[in-house]
Amino acid sequence: QNKLGLKMCNKLSDKHVFYKNRKMNVKVAAQTISSSVADALQYLNIKEHPQFSDSDCLATVEFLRIVDNLFDFMNSRDPFGRGYKGPMKLENKANDDLMLKKADNYLSKLKIG
Repeated sequence: QNKLGLKMCNKLSDKHVFYKNRKMNVKVAAQTISSSVADALQYLNIKEHPQFSDSDCLATVEFLRIVDNLFDFMNSRDPFGRGYKGPMKLENKANDDLMLKKADNYLSKLKIG
């Protein structure tokens, strides 16, 4: 992306790719595992970019969206936020429960290695 002068994920830079010295930096991790990264990967998949046209790309998109939603939900602190970035309210309970069940089901089936 740097060679072509493109920046699909405007929050991502070399510090996100070469993260060795930033392993414990939550801000860098949250920017890497985000819906904007998922959007960029999905766009490249739809455009049939050779490096992003397989099912692994879509699996990564799904993972990023689920983890991003969980991160937003667990770190919500804005009383006027929307979606999962907003406060927990009784009126959002059904939607929140659905997201949490989907995340639990997905994450419990992941295998390491």
